[in-house]
Amino acid sequence: MAPTTSILLIVRGYKILTWPLALKSTKKIAYECLVWLPFVRFYAPLLPAFFVIQILMVLAWQLKSLDETGIAPSFGEAHVRWAQPWRVVPVAMLLKFLLTYPEEDNIAKKIGLPVDDTTVLTQMNTWYAALPVMLYLSSYSVMGLYGPLVETVIGIKSFVFGALFRCALRSPSLMRVLRLCRLSLFILGVYLSLKVCGTLGIIITYIIFAFETGASYVDGRSQKQESKAFNRFYVFNTLLLLLLATLVLNAAPFLVWIKDYSVSPSLDFDPSRAIGVTLCVFGFLVTRAKFPVEGNEWYSVCGTLCYLSCVSMVTYTLLSVYRITYFIQADLIILATVVTIVSMATPSVPVKVKKN
Repeated sequence: MAPTTSILLIVRGYKILTWPLALKSTKKIAYECLVWLPFVRFYAPLLPAFFVIQILMVLAWQLKSLDETGIAPSFGEAHVRWAQPWRVVPVAMLLKFLLTYPEEDNIAKKIGLPVDDTTVLTQMNTWYAALPVMLYLSSYSVMGLYGPLVETVIGIKSFVFGALFRCALRSPSLMRVLRLCRLSLFILGVYLSLKVCGTLGIIITYIIFAFETGASYVDGRSQKQESKAFNRFYVFNTLLLLLLATLVLNAAPFLVWIKDYSVSPSLDFDPSRAIGVTLCVFGFLVTRAKFPVEGNEWYSVCGTLCYLSCVSMVTYTLLSVYRITYFIQADLIILATVVTIVSMATPSVPVKVKKN
C-alpha cells in the first residue's frame, strides 16, 4: 500500500479541512515533490495580491479612459494597455527604498507604518530582487486569459437570456419590481453581515452584480450603434471579478460558520463583517446611480488612487493576505463616493416628445 499523508487547509487563521493524500514511493514523484513543494509552499501564497493588483489596474485604466475618451475599454484591452509589470513593480521598490532608508531612522518608522512584507521575506531568506517581477508575470499571464474569458462567457449567457426574456425585460412594472427586490436584497445583506456572517453580504452583492453585468450587456446590444454602449458592461465585469476575489479571500469565515452552524447560528469573531456591509452599501450606490458618466475628471482621480493602492500592495500584502481586503474596501468606498457625487451632479436628460 502506498504511504499516505494529509493536506491541511488553513485560511486566515481558521483550520478548515484535512484531506488524505496518497503518495507513491517512486523516485520520479519524490523528485517532483522535492522540486515543486518548496516553491509552492513559499511563493504560491504570494500570488493572491498580484491577482487583485491586475484587476485594480484594469479598473484604474477604465476609469481614466472614461474621463479622457468617454469610452471604457474591455478587460483584455485595458489589461494589455495598463497592467504591465513595469508600471507597478519598479515604483513599488522605489517607494519601499524611500520609506525604509536608512534602516535605523527612516520615514516608515517616523509615521508608524507596519513592517512591509518584503522585509519579512528577506529575513526568512526567501526574497530576491527578481521575485516580484516573476510573480507579477505569472499573475499577468493568468488574468490576461481569465478576464477576457469571463467577459465572453457572461456576454454569451446574457445574449441568450436577453433573447428569451426580451419582452418581459421591457415591462416598466417588472423593472420596478426588480429594483425593489434589489434594494431588499442589499438590506438583507447588511443585516446578515452584521448578525450572522459577513461573507453572506459579499455573496449577495456578487449575485446582484452578476445579474447587473448581464443586464448591462443586453442594454449595450440594444444600442450597439453607439461607441459607448458597452461602457457599463465593461466596468461592471471588472467589478464582478474584484467581488469574486473578495469572496475567495473571505471564504474562511463562511466555511467556519457552516461548520459550526449547529452550535451557533452566528459567527462571533468575524473578520468579514466590515467588508460585507461595505460591499452591500457599495453595490446599492453603484447599481442605482447613473454610472458610468463619460468625461468626468473625478474618474481619473479615482483611477489614480486605485493605481497607488496597487503600488502599496506589492510591499504590504504579499504575506499579510488579510490586508488585501482592506485595500479593496478602501478603493470601493472611494469609487462609490465618486459615483454618487458624479451621478448627483449630472443633470438628467429630458425626454423629447414629438409634436404632431
